[in-house]
Amino acid sequence: MGVETSFYNAQESFTENNKMNATLLCFFCFETFETFLDESHIINTEILDCVVCCNPNKIQYTLKKGILTIFEISNGNE
Repeated sequence: MGVETSFYNAQESFTENNKMNATLLCFFCFETFETFLDESHIINTEILDCVVCCNPNKIQYTLKKGILTIFEISNGNE
C-alpha cells in the first residue's frame, strides 16, 4: 500500500455535482495542490498527478455528507 501521507486541508465548499474542494499534499514533493473530491461512491480511489512535480498520487477516501472518514495519499505508481 505504501507510506501513508496525511490529508492536508479540506474546505466545506461543494460544487453542484457533490464534489468537495480540497487541498492535497503531494506524496512525492510535499507541495500542495487543489482538486475536487467526489461524494458519489462509498470508497473512492483516484490517481491524480501533482501540478508541481507531475508525479501520480493515489488518493483513497470516503466522503459522506461532507465528512471525510478515511483518507490516504500514497504512491500512484504501485
